Amino acid sequence: YLEGSTADNRQVDELYELQAYENRRWFVDYPVKIGESWPINPAFFRHLLLRDLGKAQLKASMTLEDVKDVDGTRTAILSFKLDTIEVRDKGAAQSEASASISATGKLHFSLDTMLDREMVFSGLLKTSARNGDHQTSVILPFTIRSTKTIKPSN
Repeated sequence: YLEGSTADNRQVDELYELQAYENRRWFVDYPVKIGESWPINPAFFRHLLLRDLGKAQLKASMTLEDVKDVDGTRTAILSFKLDTIEVRDKGAAQSEASASISATGKLHFSLDTMLDREMVFSGLLKTSARNGDHQTSVILPFTIRSTKTIKPSN
């Protein structure tokens, strides 16, 4: 919320984005072994990827691949998979649209600071629209890389 004022539409979207980032949950509440997978709440990825896909359902899972030292930091190496369940939106007079995303990626998570260090994922965004006898389809490959560092204060 904004103190002392009401958020406009853009600010509401930004607040939801902040909430999705702050509330992401990469881990479960029990110990896992290397190679073990678990479902995760996809809210963070939904906000990052699905802003224009409306009510698309997103399934996400995480797998612990390794724990090792990376640049002097104990780091969990995680892989993840994201898939939407295709959404079809029927509009007026024989128009129809659909969209889906499929992606995989790696996350380096610092066990010393409990923060993401690096996340890279890639996949495909597929969309199609039909209006009467005319159909348009687009398949868009994408790669997203996010790297974070913490600099000590002076």
